[in-house]
Amino acid sequence: MKRYTLVGTAVSLALFGTTALAAPNIANTSQKGSLLVFPEIQAGGDAGELTDDRNTIIRMTNDNTGNIQVKCFYGEFTDQDAFDTFDSDNKLDTPGQKPTTDFEFTLTRNHSIWWEVRDGDGTKQMPDFPDQSDVSDAGQLICWAVSNSGETQVKWNHLFGTATIIDPGDDTSFAYNAFSFFGRNQTGNKSQVGDVAGRLDLNGTKKDEGAYDKCGRYILGAFGPMGATTEPPERVNVDDVYLSVSSCTQNLIPVGNAVVLPHWIVFTVWDDDENKRTGAKEKADGWWRMNLGSCDNGDKCIDTTDAGYSEIDVNPEVFTQDILESDNGYFRAESFLNSAGTEPGYGLLGVIVHDLDDRGSPAFTDYDINSVTTHHAGKRTGSISWQPDLPTPEKK
Repeated sequence: MKRYTLVGTAVSLALFGTTALAAPNIANTSQKGSLLVFPEIQAGGDAGELTDDRNTIIRMTNDNTGNIQVKCFYGEFTDQDAFDTFDSDNKLDTPGQKPTTDFEFTLTRNHSIWWEVRDGDGTKQMPDFPDQSDVSDAGQLICWAVSNSGETQVKWNHLFGTATIIDPGDDTSFAYNAFSFFGRNQTGNKSQVGDVAGRLDLNGTKKDEGAYDKCGRYILGAFGPMGATTEPPERVNVDDVYLSVSSCTQNLIPVGNAVVLPHWIVFTVWDDDENKRTGAKEKADGWWRMNLGSCDNGDKCIDTTDAGYSEIDVNPEVFTQDILESDNGYFRAESFLNSAGTEPGYGLLGVIVHDLDDRGSPAFTDYDINSVTTHHAGKRTGSISWQPDLPTPEKK
């Protein structure tokens, strides 16, 4: 059985690491909030190396002394066929849609819960991760506070959460904090955030009806290039590097099959001698996973057409040790609506994952998988559209 190793940037040995920055009115992974985004979810599957062993444990906490209703959406990988054609402006022509699953639950006062994504077991029984497409079970989770009736999004800056991806078959795991968006400019808890029920405005400081934090204009990530190896005796080698991103603009309507919102992710990469490389770019949807530099180990590579991630479309080599000639690097990634990188796109939230092994041992012993969230800089607004619950009919 093949072993799938997804992975991100917090590598042992100071080689590779980053965490999300806390900045005024910018989403981050250190504060509490009313909206939580988990850009990396795995739930097993049978495509390529994603085996049934993979699972994700979600932990979510309400540290307030009152109860709150929470609305969540799982979002899965978009069918690759939606990204095969381009229009006359070189924009993505994507008539397709992507599967989602929505659900709600209540967090009581000072309440902390957990559940596993694959089968929904935990403190509360949750839905299984969607299995409606021909790609592997991987994607994102987005959750936010709603009114008791589920008719609108509300301010409740007392939520925080973590995701832990486990692989029992390989005896390894990795974890990260959810990105958190503060609900701002509202006078009291459970007041509607924004002037439209069913639209989460990520505008930072809208004065009247309020809004959620903004996203950064671009994300930054330090990484160990694929194929990089530290000095003996440890010889820590980077087998694979992956980046999973959630867009700060998403349309979760209609429920069950969200609308594709295409964009290009354009990279600039630097090595550890300050040399810059450009030209790497990837066409993406609201959630996307990218292999940075292609797969180094043939036993771990999987078919990117149905494996739940994509190789970088243009210039993936700039993420490899062979091209960088460096054992460390960092990238800047920004979203654009066209491949030329001239029409601004969406804010991004990212998780980087590294898969490491020990080339100093005879059997190339595997180290634990490591992950880390990206930094972001600048400011970019966004929005998340969803379908509120209908009012409950009055009893006669």
